[in-house]
Amino acid sequence: MWRVCCIESRSNSQKNEDINVMQRSAQSKRSVARRFIAHLLTLSMGLAGVVGIGLVSSEGALAQSGEGQERPRQATRRIPAMSEAVFNQLAEAQEMVELKDHAGAREHLLKVLDRRRLNGNERAQIHNLLAYVALEQEDNNRGIVHLEKVLAEGDQITEGLEVNTLYTLAQLFFIEEKYDKSLEYMKLRMAKEVNPSAQQLVFLGQIYYQKGDIPSAIIEIERAIEVAQAGNFEVKESWWAMLRYFYYEQKNIAKAVDILKILVRDFPKQDYWIQLCGMYSELEREDMVMACFEAAHIGGHLDRETLMRNYAGLLMNAGAPIRAAKYFKEAMDAELVSKKENNFTTLGQSYQFSQEHDEAIEAFEAAAKLADKGNIYENLTQLYYERDDYQKCVGAAESASEKGGVRHEGSLLIVKGLCLYNLDDLAKSRAAFVDARSVSRRKRDEADARTASQWITYLDKEKARRDTLSARQ
Repeated sequence: MWRVCCIESRSNSQKNEDINVMQRSAQSKRSVARRFIAHLLTLSMGLAGVVGIGLVSSEGALAQSGEGQERPRQATRRIPAMSEAVFNQLAEAQEMVELKDHAGAREHLLKVLDRRRLNGNERAQIHNLLAYVALEQEDNNRGIVHLEKVLAEGDQITEGLEVNTLYTLAQLFFIEEKYDKSLEYMKLRMAKEVNPSAQQLVFLGQIYYQKGDIPSAIIEIERAIEVAQAGNFEVKESWWAMLRYFYYEQKNIAKAVDILKILVRDFPKQDYWIQLCGMYSELEREDMVMACFEAAHIGGHLDRETLMRNYAGLLMNAGAPIRAAKYFKEAMDAELVSKKENNFTTLGQSYQFSQEHDEAIEAFEAAAKLADKGNIYENLTQLYYERDDYQKCVGAAESASEKGGVRHEGSLLIVKGLCLYNLDDLAKSRAAFVDARSVSRRKRDEADARTASQWITYLDKEKARRDTLSARQ
């Protein structure tokens, strides 16, 4: 039975873009996440709105956090005012950051921390900007220290700054592969959301995956998709792809198939089609494997040699060898399939199963010239015999023996003997049958040994008959 590998080798499947976020190198992860985290920090700094005395309610914190999700109502926080002097110092440091003078900004902010008596809000804002500087310098550990000091100020900071800091810390610990801490901060963040966003749920799912808790990862990704669909928001391709990957890791092939149906519908890529065909193969749904490859072929997704060979093999298994031959010949003529031994062999087999012997012989002849072993000449020996081309039959048999590696040496020699008999060369025919009997006995092939013996007996009688007739003349 012609089978299709499930995800075109497991090593390749690990490279799929659906799990890139979970498998980046540390350097790449820092580069990507730093921009996202820096954006969160910029949202949470809000320097222009912190001068003066005032009360910040949960609604105000919501706007400041940059999230569109409703949070549980909390008691109004009394946030200490930031003095104009501290505000000016922060503004000066921020200008340094914008000029990429990160070292200068850090030194300036540390002096502010040392020299002034500060309230909790002021200290938090300074540590928040110091964290931003640390991340710009790709020093995640130092950034974490400053952000934890932000949280240490408790009710002295706005809720918006608190939730953003929790999210940023979850991201940073994720980057540093400290997944327990990442989950801890993410749960604290999620506790402050009545309706968490889809993106937050996806991130939570990624944390669970890295902790090896795939069932929980599946739950969170599915929740994220439900949230997005309920809000008529886009369900990202990577979410479906992650979910497919997680189900496959759980050996839940049926669910993986369901997800792949969505992927090929909404994001029709070659990889998803081939994965879907492979999943059907794992489920031993050969009818669906064929249908899947047909659809992929119509969609123009079978543009690699291995896929074309798989498709040709499936067509042969499905009882359509002439379609396989026509398809594969066109691919070879268009140079989409290389003209090498195994491809000529595939083409020859397609023609042979279609009873197109002349075309099969032509393909096998091309393959035989490229082959290191004699097995293709072995096949040609039989084809020539069936076409009554006895001279080529003998030549192919001899070429097969010279190259070696034939599958059924005894049978090959029997066919050679038959071709020599039809060429009326009784002596060479008998020698071929003697060799066939010797090989078959050595390999304990009783059927071929018996056939060879019968032919030897017949040839001996035939020679005696002819000798008698010759003597009488």
